Amino acid sequence: MEIIMQTNVTGRDDLIIMQALAYAIECIEHLPEQWQARSNADDMKKLLDARCNQKTSEFMRASARAAIEQKGLHELTDTPAA
Repeated sequence: MEIIMQTNVTGRDDLIIMQALAYAIECIEHLPEQWQARSNADDMKKLLDARCNQKTSEFMRASARAAIEQKGLHELTDTPAA
């Protein structure tokens, strides 16, 4: 398999990749335990954490969790609704 490295295809590649990782992690964690690919989720967490600081990582995951659970972000965090 040939891997082609391109830089900044969309102008916001890092944001898209971080968001995709956050959604994937949260989706895996919402599966029944016997279907969870824990090692994949753990590696995705490492990849996400390597791309941003802890606060941003937590925010990205909370945002993904809110969307998956169809709740407002303020319902999952201590952040008051704006």
